[in-house]
Formats: sequence, structure tokens, C-alpha cells
Amino acid sequence: MVIGDARSAADRREVVNTAGRILASLPPRERDVLYLVAEGHSNAEIGETLHLSEATVKGYLSSAFARLGVRNRVEAALLVWQAR
Repeated sequence: MVIGDARSAADRREVVNTAGRILASLPPRERDVLYLVAEGHSNAEIGETLHLSEATVKGYLSSAFARLGVRNRVEAALLVWQAR
């Protein structure tokens, strides 16, 4: 059981490190938008918070999704949570 726990902890650290590296490769504004997505904010709320138009938020999300290789907000949010 201890060996399995150690492996699980090592696997978890690797996931966190990988997700962290992927997020670190994004431009700062895309990361800001993704962090707010991970907290459950809508595009309109993100726009208000960051003083951006909703169209700009959508543009940042599209770009981030492509860079991260994710298809939607849920996958992006999961990646952000894995990095924490």
C-alpha cells in the first residue's frame, strides 16, 4: 500500500508539473482569462473583471484552447486546477 501511495504522489506531482509548464508557456493575459474560467466565471464576467470586451475574451480563449490542445472550457479549467 505504501508503494502505491508513493507512486500516486509521484504521478500527481508529474501532472502538476506538466500542467504548470503548459500554463507558464501561455501569454499572461491568456493565463488570466483561464484562471477566471477555472473559477467558473462567464465570458461577460471575465470581460468586466479584466476590462476587456466579450469578443476579446473569446479570442483569448480560442487562442489558449488551441495552444493547450483542449476543446472546451471544462478541459481548460481542469488543466488549470491540475496545475494548482
